[in-house]
Amino acid sequence: MLPVVDPTEIVPLEFDFSALLKDYPSATITGQRIGISVVSGVDDDPASRLYGAPTVSDLVVTQWFKPISAGVKYRITCNVDVSGTNYRPTIAIGLTVASRMDA
Repeated sequence: MLPVVDPTEIVPLEFDFSALLKDYPSATITGQRIGISVVSGVDDDPASRLYGAPTVSDLVVTQWFKPISAGVKYRITCNVDVSGTNYRPTIAIGLTVASRMDA
């Protein structure tokens, strides 16, 4: 079951790369790309659900998410560039937008 986000909330999505980068003790995230797609439901502009620019703190990328209508499932990905390596890991998460009363 996917995590549920209420359409009235703005929520932080955290992509923690600590485990994926454990073999790179001096690694830092030097760039990040956030992608979003609709898995089911209708959203003509899913990229507009990404609220503000992503931020990086240590090995965690945070992207705020602002849904607008219930009944949509999203796949959000974060791909990062890592200092000192060509390794570019990606984390994907899924979310369902539904009223808390319906969840």
